[in-house]
Amino acid sequence: MKCNFCGCTDDQPCAIAMMTGPTPFDPEYPMIASPGQLSQFTLSCHWIAPHVCSAPTCVTRGYQERCALIEILLLEEELVA
Repeated sequence: MKCNFCGCTDDQPCAIAMMTGPTPFDPEYPMIASPGQLSQFTLSCHWIAPHVCSAPTCVTRGYQERCALIEILLLEEELVA
């Protein structure tokens, strides 16, 4: 499978920059590093939907694409009703 947004594949997954940070319950909680932050380790992406990997930008773009499709479907349903 290939990601529609970044082009990663099963054989060449994305490297997601990660870091640890404090939370009220865990002082070493793993979280995604923000742009400009120093990452401590990386994780390989995985598939969250067909042709959408778990890289943050791909998740965002996939969500936006689905929302736009739902809006179109709802508008079509209003026109038919």
